[in-house]
Amino acid sequence: MKKRRARLASTQKWRRELVAWLSAFGLVVLLAGCSQAVHKTVFAHSGGGEKTTLAFYTKGRSDHVDKQVTTLDIDMAKVMGKSDAKTLDRGWHVMQADAQAHAKLHGVKATVARSGKMVHEVVTVDTAKVDFGKLAKVDGQALAGKTDHISLDNVTHTLKQDGYQEVK
Repeated sequence: MKKRRARLASTQKWRRELVAWLSAFGLVVLLAGCSQAVHKTVFAHSGGGEKTTLAFYTKGRSDHVDKQVTTLDIDMAKVMGKSDAKTLDRGWHVMQADAQAHAKLHGVKATVARSGKMVHEVVTVDTAKVDFGKLAKVDGQALAGKTDHISLDNVTHTLKQDGYQEVK
């Protein structure tokens, strides 16, 4: 009987230790998972026949943007100042060429669609894969130096100065 009680006591102690260890392990995994959650920060700007939305995705509390999604909705008649078919077609071809140039870059997906005088373009950039020099060249921008990431803090400051509003 004493042996049986001793065996039961040691088994219960072992189970308590196992439960405590598994609970601690679960807590660590839960906290690690929360710190790596994906955060989405969105900015929008409208005016002159264009609506631009920029979404930036980061992990945890990192300042480095992992993915950027830019959405443009353009009323070509307002932007180009004319609504004749020839002018709208010329604008549409420019938008198609822009999307194709972006889509050729590694780490970039670009789509463009037209419905009458409206154009909808979406450009998605995977910052881990893209060559920022080539991307800047396609966008007609010059880089000040070697760039290997997008800083959310810098982008937030710049976009707010340019009149973009953060969408909560």
